[in-house]
Amino acid sequence: MRSLVRFADQLSFEIASVVDIPPSKLKGLDAGEAIGAEPIGASVQLVLEEALDGVDTLIIGHLDAYSEAKRKDLLQEALEVCLVKGCNVYSLSRTCLLYEVPYAELFDKRGLRLAAPVVDKEVYRSLVSAFAPDVPITCPVLGIFGTSQDQGKVTAQLLIRKELKRRGYATSWLATEHQGELLGADYTFPNGYEGLVSVDIPMEGHVTLLQSAMVGIAQSTPDIVLVGSQSGVSLPSLSEKHSLYSLPAIATMFGTAPDAYVLLVNEFDELEHIEDCLAVLRGLGKADTIALAFIARQRQILEGVGRLITKERVLDKAQVDAMESRLNDATGLPAACISFPEGVNRVVNLVEDYFDSNRQEEQP
Repeated sequence: MRSLVRFADQLSFEIASVVDIPPSKLKGLDAGEAIGAEPIGASVQLVLEEALDGVDTLIIGHLDAYSEAKRKDLLQEALEVCLVKGCNVYSLSRTCLLYEVPYAELFDKRGLRLAAPVVDKEVYRSLVSAFAPDVPITCPVLGIFGTSQDQGKVTAQLLIRKELKRRGYATSWLATEHQGELLGADYTFPNGYEGLVSVDIPMEGHVTLLQSAMVGIAQSTPDIVLVGSQSGVSLPSLSEKHSLYSLPAIATMFGTAPDAYVLLVNEFDELEHIEDCLAVLRGLGKADTIALAFIARQRQILEGVGRLITKERVLDKAQVDAMESRLNDATGLPAACISFPEGVNRVVNLVEDYFDSNRQEEQP
């Protein structure tokens, strides 16, 4: 959800306010400034009913962790409030459509919309019949993959897309974030958080559906297609038991077949793990990694006693420079911090150079 605030200038709608879960120290702050971004002219509020005054649509993020902490169903409460207030709902969680209460029908009867990113068998059949999955893609495809979850991959996609568009490239985007459609993605395959709920087709169908989605995107003849993945492409160790840890990324890789990759890394990644991820991109993805990228705000999720602990810190300029040098020396690949414009420019320059050189080699 933070990406909607951080990239409010790329949205096709206006954010009127942001509702936080009380208790919160953010009440009254500009939503952008509250997350360390540029102000967006929308304040943080704590009372949902008040925030919905004069608003036509509520976007609801994933509330399961908050609901568990509060011991009540915050998603269902929000749906009930929106019915009373006459407000449309776009929920990132498909759970809104799975209650015994037929909320979709209730919203429809009131002339309202209730929607969520869902890929089911009907969506699969429709897309695969419309766009044959075996049609070759001729436009360049850049994959934004990573070594782990929660490391800024969607931030990288949006920053790179923005800079490519600024340089005049017709840029398409296949997103795997649940909020992809809201952020202007050409197609969204929501296989990230709650992916098994949102993508309700067998795993073997993921690749075929993604292939068809890419064929559909390519029909608009973009100069380049960006593809984002979820989680990491390789396990840090076999002892780490994380459900479906690498399968979403691997399915995205096979289904979209990038021609080159940018790999997102973390400050705390072991070199061996980074090299393993690079090997997967080369061995399974069959393409070069042209750059390593990272964000200055580093978050590490650790297992505590019965709970998860998040450690977060922001790298200063000296630490950023040191990390770029260390990664470059260790892997031989250029590394850039995309939290700064010069880092984004460097990555996009590398993308331009790579595809320009490949295009020249292909010419007779």
